[in-house]
Amino acid sequence: MAIGKRIRFFRNRKGMTQKQLGEILGFLGKTSDVRMAQYETEARTPKHDLVKEMANIFDVSTHALTVPDIDTYIGLMHTLFALEDIHLHVHV
Repeated sequence: MAIGKRIRFFRNRKGMTQKQLGEILGFLGKTSDVRMAQYETEARTPKHDLVKEMANIFDVSTHALTVPDIDTYIGLMHTLFALEDIHLHVHV
């Protein structure tokens, strides 16, 4: 799953709008929801510092937001955790 979809998933899981998340991250006015929409559609890629801030807001590891390398044990585990989260919340 790409980073944009993960951002949207965790944002929705927290019950936040794009505007609310953008404002918490420091984007002001109209730029807050526009910037978040760009990240979620992957028109823009958030820098690592911003990914860290989002992970803190969502209370997840930065690995949960970034696209893991499933060729490594840690990457595979984070992918499985993300899939479990998605499927548990979709069926609830």
